[in-house]
Amino acid sequence: MDDDCKRQVQALIKAGAWSEAHRLLGALDDRNDVDWLMASATVDSELGQPAYALAALKKVLVTRPRDTVALREASLVASECDEHDDAAKFLEELLCIEDENATILNDLAFEYNEIGRHVAAHLAASRAELLAGDEEQRCTARINDAASLANMGRTPDALQRVAELLSQCTGACGQREAAEELQENLRLPRAKRAAADA
Repeated sequence: MDDDCKRQVQALIKAGAWSEAHRLLGALDDRNDVDWLMASATVDSELGQPAYALAALKKVLVTRPRDTVALREASLVASECDEHDDAAKFLEELLCIEDENATILNDLAFEYNEIGRHVAAHLAASRAELLAGDEEQRCTARINDAASLANMGRTPDALQRVAELLSQCTGACGQREAAEELQENLRLPRAKRAAADA
């Protein structure tokens, strides 16, 4: 893809003109060009075609395995496609390249929970909480941690994590409702057991 075409595609992407960008990329059809593949992945993702986006990103990563933008996008799109093993692998690779940060660790904790690696999810969430720079990152880490603890059968610990989150959360993080729902779901089995014992 030449520089003029790149500028045209990027202008359409910046303007949110996804259909027009898709048509232009289709006309160019340069599936061996990394810039074309990255632009195609962005457009396909925005047009609700994550499987096509993921295929393009995987092709980028064959030629540029340490491309942090491609790894980050691939992790998000793989998760959207319910390919949580792949999403976790992309995030693990990203952690090998970039400095450890709460955003990546929170995403990794979520993916680990999705694939049943609950101890790893607990560790990633705990580390994310330590590195959290704002309330959103901290609350996300606590929700991920509570979910991992619950999945390990440690419901009292999970409830404690949710209670900590709710006691310190201002609501600005956007996670309060999710935490309240998790708390309700964690309490529900206890209520059923108490009713059965009565």
